[in-house]
Amino acid sequence: MLAPPEITVKNDHLVLPAIRSLAIDLAGGSVPSLKEFEVKHKEKVPNVVVCLIPGLVMDDFGQTEKVSKLDSSKATKLPFFESKFKDIIPLRLPGKANEVFSIERTLINVKITRKSKDDMMEQSSNTPVAIESLFVKMPDWMDHDFKHFPGSGHELPDDWFETKQLDHEPKIFALDCEFCQTKEGSQLARISIVDYDNNVVYDEFVKPEKEIIDYATKFSGITEDIMDKATTTQQQVREKLLQTISSSDILVGHSLSFDLNVLKMCHPKIVDTCVIYDHTRKKPFKASLKWLAETYLGRKIQAGEAEGKGHSSVEDSIACLDLVKLKLSKGPLFGQEPDSEPISLRIEKEGDKPVAILDKSMTEWGITSVHADTIKQVVESSDDLLVEKIDEATKNSKVIFCKLSEYPKGGDDEQKAKLDEQLNKVWESLPENSTFIVIGGSNVSPKIQKLQSTKSKYSWMQKQGKQVDDPEQVWTFDKDTELKSLVQEARASVCFLGLKTGNAPSV
Repeated sequence: MLAPPEITVKNDHLVLPAIRSLAIDLAGGSVPSLKEFEVKHKEKVPNVVVCLIPGLVMDDFGQTEKVSKLDSSKATKLPFFESKFKDIIPLRLPGKANEVFSIERTLINVKITRKSKDDMMEQSSNTPVAIESLFVKMPDWMDHDFKHFPGSGHELPDDWFETKQLDHEPKIFALDCEFCQTKEGSQLARISIVDYDNNVVYDEFVKPEKEIIDYATKFSGITEDIMDKATTTQQQVREKLLQTISSSDILVGHSLSFDLNVLKMCHPKIVDTCVIYDHTRKKPFKASLKWLAETYLGRKIQAGEAEGKGHSSVEDSIACLDLVKLKLSKGPLFGQEPDSEPISLRIEKEGDKPVAILDKSMTEWGITSVHADTIKQVVESSDDLLVEKIDEATKNSKVIFCKLSEYPKGGDDEQKAKLDEQLNKVWESLPENSTFIVIGGSNVSPKIQKLQSTKSKYSWMQKQGKQVDDPEQVWTFDKDTELKSLVQEARASVCFLGLKTGNAPSV
């Protein structure tokens, strides 16, 4: 009888990069070393499935500081773990003294060397960019909160409209809106459309249908006097949009989901500058248009905000167009300089895509648009639907990450029973000899975010030379000590590692 694969954990605890390296190694990829594991017959492992459960914490199983046998009396209502795993493994989550890093991004991204980055940027600068490659696509439609978009599978509500095919050659337009606040939320107060040559095609102040409670002048530039003189209605704007923008045209803007959601407009071809340019901290953070314009165009926009005069939607539209033109001329990685690369690039491609991610949203995974095509991304509306998709994923991808986010911290008996049932379904769908890893989440105290905010604000005030008198806002040694202590506690998690060899628990 052929010997099954074996994995032995050599350390008394694990860190996420070690689990990431194990997944790459088992999938036939290249890793420097696997000091934390002893692996035998890895060529017999068909799949590695990593299930991330943010609500699962060490308290569900009893505290432990090193690898130890599972205590069934403490894992009540979660019998799956005792039946499939031999040990409970303490896990150290990534972070630094004052911050816990993203579990998702750490799992799927590997830091690259300076030379690799330089090589990638040089290759990118010589790579032509077709504007079609910059279109918003899944999962960005959902992650950037476009409520309705082509192919969403949702019927367009009666009060929404969709652009139609017009009798003109495809054009490129930029669109930007300004809004006022009413009792029913944001309503359109100004709309500007600019063509690819920066000519203003349409620029109108719009009378909101509801009573205005805040003109938001600092940002919108809209005043009571302007609105008193406005006569254009939102219905007239809709008619103009349908007459001007064809479904074959390309619409450019910044955070266009907000504009289109208020306009109740659906359009298939969108280029969004907050998608094609990165924030310095990468996803899920989004760079502001003001910062992008100053950083890449050397242009100061929205200067009126400091004087309380607001933005110019024409100026913002032109900035968006110029950012797109710059991206087209500089290459696909321009504005998205990588500091890491997905593990999909480290694994030899055998099927459709070597890595698959299943989640209710892709935001936290930090997948750059330039590497999006190397990862199969499956977005579903519930954990149950995600579980159903794992069987299909194992047929096309070697490594599968699935996040089950509905189980809450401290789940009750009913919630534990449901999670147990879901994990059993995942296990049953795995091919023989597959590796199954379950990773718990971070037990983050709400006080961490409050302390981090206080520290950041205090630091900013100090740099501005401003006096901080409020004791609540002063950053002290005691607060710093408390923050570090809370972060260290939050970085303690739990994981489980098993092989489906027919003789579980096997690891």
